[in-house]
Amino acid sequence: MRIKISLQSDNPVALDYQYPLQLRALIYRLLPPDYAERLHDIGFPYEKRRFKLFTFSRIFGKRIPSNKAVPKPLIFAPKIYFYLASPITNLLEYVANESIRRTELRLANNLLSLKAIEVENEPIFQQQIKIKMLSPMAIRSTLITAEGKKKSYYYNPYENEFSTLMRKNLEKKYQLIFKNELQGELEIIPLAKGKERILKGDHNFIIKAWDGIYELRGTPELIQLSYSTGLGEKNSLGLGMWSELE
Repeated sequence: MRIKISLQSDNPVALDYQYPLQLRALIYRLLPPDYAERLHDIGFPYEKRRFKLFTFSRIFGKRIPSNKAVPKPLIFAPKIYFYLASPITNLLEYVANESIRRTELRLANNLLSLKAIEVENEPIFQQQIKIKMLSPMAIRSTLITAEGKKKSYYYNPYENEFSTLMRKNLEKKYQLIFKNELQGELEIIPLAKGKERILKGDHNFIIKAWDGIYELRGTPELIQLSYSTGLGEKNSLGLGMWSELE
């Protein structure tokens, strides 16, 4: 399930490039405190992983050129929107209801109010679909260097391991949600040259992720699950959301 949240302000919305962390903080504040704490600290455990099972898009709106009066690299006109998705319906209902209840929402140093919440229609999920990324996707392995230190290696969409690890990630999410194993297929095929994004996560952790236009081929259940949970890792940091290419 996916919702579109439209917000408005009396002033331009000024953000920096780490706004996904601030947007995530807003989402947590819209959840009941006990639920938010449990989701943040524990999530949905699977083996050694802790999935949060939600994702969100980048912020959309009319960009305004930055100026010295507002020392932020990203300035939007007062109306912005983003998408939030999760297979956990309660999570989306909590966010929607609290957004409606509050008269004021804070995103970084910006004060906003809710303009609209819309439930998005899902695509028809078959064995292939052309998509565009609404937020970049990332997948990695932890490697051991010659010195015995751990190192994260982020794959790009042109490496075979990229699709393989994306599929395995979705299979784990599927088993976690539906309590059944699903050994499916998934291939992520670049249709246009994607752009690598270097992002900062918690504690300035560097993440290498990919935007672009792709074709997904594989098991419809996995494709559908990627629509509501996001492709790859770090989904709760706003990674891996996509929409059907029209």
